Amino acid sequence: MPEWITWVFDGIGSTIFSLIAGALIGGAIGYKIGVHKNVKQKQTGGDNVKQRQEFTLENEDVSKDGGKIKNNFQQSQKAGDNAEQVQIGGIKRGR
Repeated sequence: MPEWITWVFDGIGSTIFSLIAGALIGGAIGYKIGVHKNVKQKQTGGDNVKQRQEFTLENEDVSKDGGKIKNNFQQSQKAGDNAEQVQIGGIKRGR
């Protein structure tokens, strides 16, 4: 077996490969976490309860740079008889 193959798969070669692969995978996952923002709220209550859910998702405006941000949010509430429920939420863009 040629010496350079032994060097690539043994010692420093595999370390360099691991660093490059880790940087690529970590960068892709970090990008996805930073660009995709998810909010999920859920409440369950019985009879004669008052429930209130609020959230605000703030983004900087990246449209001028050609960037995209994807936001998903979901709110759900369940309650029994004579219950009062309020849901408030929205997305603010830094304009």
